[in-house]
Amino acid sequence: MSFQVESWEALCKLMSINFIELVYLVKCHIFCSLFIEAIDLSQISLRQVEAFKAVVECGTVSLAAAALRVSQPSLSRLIAVLEHQTGLQLFERQKGRLVLTDRGRRFYSEVEAIFVGLDQLGRAVSEIKREETDFLRIGVVPALSGRILQKAVKTYLQQRPGVRISIVIRESQMLVDRIENGKLDVLIASRATEIRALKRTSLMKSPVVCIMPSGHELAAHEVITPALLEKHNMVLLTEDSTLPGRVAEVFAAAGCQVSSSIEVSFVSGVCRFVEAGFGVSLVHPLVAVDSGANLLVRPFEPAIGVDFNIYRTAARRTRSHVEDFINIFQDTASVSLS
Repeated sequence: MSFQVESWEALCKLMSINFIELVYLVKCHIFCSLFIEAIDLSQISLRQVEAFKAVVECGTVSLAAAALRVSQPSLSRLIAVLEHQTGLQLFERQKGRLVLTDRGRRFYSEVEAIFVGLDQLGRAVSEIKREETDFLRIGVVPALSGRILQKAVKTYLQQRPGVRISIVIRESQMLVDRIENGKLDVLIASRATEIRALKRTSLMKSPVVCIMPSGHELAAHEVITPALLEKHNMVLLTEDSTLPGRVAEVFAAAGCQVSSSIEVSFVSGVCRFVEAGFGVSLVHPLVAVDSGANLLVRPFEPAIGVDFNIYRTAARRTRSHVEDFINIFQDTASVSLS
């Protein structure tokens, strides 16, 4: 009689065994076919094979029984049933001892190879679990890759000292594919970033502020307006960012023009050029703090809102160590602005 099954799972169910036992039985069948024509493999259990392996490696039934925490009669029955099911005499009984036969030695070499494979499988499972709880992959835009991130990571590692952290600093669009493909656990980016099927947490929505170098004449004003900035050179982000366009719209609505001779691709670079006296700029307040530059900060009106978000995968429940980092980063950002 012959039959077909649609999957390994169906075969396991049919044979009333689990997948690990199926792996063993398949290999055992290949080996045992060297000796006999037919074996009722469905009756062989992994426990029987463990008993056989323990006797060979421990040398005596008593030591093997102690290692497996079973009685000697129980272990002897397991060996006897295994020999009956395989049709192989694995041991000779000599003066109350079990002595491995030639067939037993050949059978043991196969069993040992199987258990080596199972050990490797076990290590792989442990490694997968370890990476899920002991490895945090963070993607962050350059604007927030400075002081705030460093403080958050330091606090996080103090609470979870065994965790390894990978930090990838790129422009947001270059990080989107990584988090969508499961290569990042967390992405910190601007609200303008278009990312679908991800959970989003607003980090801090805030109107931009005007930053200027220490001792700048605009420091005398409590609030900065387009009319005041029209007389001063501005250091702007390149057109890859949406902020320059929004600034231009606000200036145009006020009947003013933006005067700029320098564009910088990274907002942290904008802060450094402002610090060096190349002009003034408009940035999110977190960026001003995160840059570490020595800057004066003043409110700007009319308000131009900018939002940074923390993204993580929505397809599965966020793991606790990822949530811990998100909470720590949010707290660190809030304290930095207080």
